[in-house]
Amino acid sequence: MKKGVKITFGVLGIGLAFGLGIGGGYYLATKNNQYNKDTEISKPSQNNEQSKEEDKKQEAKQLTKADVETLYNYMIKYKDNGEAFEDFFSNTKVTFETLTTEFKETLAYNKTSHEYLWDRNAGYKKNIKNSKLSDKLQNEILKYPTMEKYLESEFGNSYEAIMLVIDTNYTEINNTYKKIFGQDKNMKLENKTFVPDSCQVKYNDLLCVTFEGGTAYSNNDMRFGSAEKIDNTINIYSYYLVLGNNNNLEYSDLETLSDTEYRKYAKKYKSVFKEDSDGNYYWYSTEPVEE
Repeated sequence: MKKGVKITFGVLGIGLAFGLGIGGGYYLATKNNQYNKDTEISKPSQNNEQSKEEDKKQEAKQLTKADVETLYNYMIKYKDNGEAFEDFFSNTKVTFETLTTEFKETLAYNKTSHEYLWDRNAGYKKNIKNSKLSDKLQNEILKYPTMEKYLESEFGNSYEAIMLVIDTNYTEINNTYKKIFGQDKNMKLENKTFVPDSCQVKYNDLLCVTFEGGTAYSNNDMRFGSAEKIDNTINIYSYYLVLGNNNNLEYSDLETLSDTEYRKYAKKYKSVFKEDSDGNYYWYSTEPVEE
């Protein structure tokens, strides 16, 4: 009887061990298989990320200089040459917050579409009554027989150095500010100097004049590289150089430099313009990038 019990227990033991072996093996195999699947799902695929990046690049719409001329011109001083506003170009990223208030307001003034109400050589260029000046300021000027007499009353003997009277107003400058920077602006109405012009507050408006010799030139230049549109962003790539900055270049040299030669001396920059709620694009940032 004891022998039979031993045999029974032996058989049961072997059966149990065999069952556990098979069951445990199946459990471990299933568990490992599930782990591998989970790992494959949760693990970021480098190939997928690269593919997304490639797709993003393919979605970029290439633009011409003519397509982005208005935006590009925010960064240059004059349309007829490449002299740039050096405040945009630094060794680090430049944003709205890093630009000075003085520069932003001066840029808005300079980029406002101005006409000349009067200049020394041509006299009145347009009828005062058709100007952008406030009605009160118009009437004040018309009290005098000539613009020279009015300017003399306002500026004293220095009026003789005045070359131009600008036909603009305070509201237009604020509107230009919003176009460039995408933010509402209510500039403090005060006497200001927007190089090269000087403005005085008159009847809740600005009377702006240009003095002889007031135009200032810098020693930098910029050329257009390329532009692209991705979703609601426009990127403009340009090349910026400082004359005489270890290159011994002068403005006269730039006319003969091909784009390839120019880029040997220049630094490449990316300027980003974002779309606002009205569908207009405003300057967002400028930063150096690798060629």
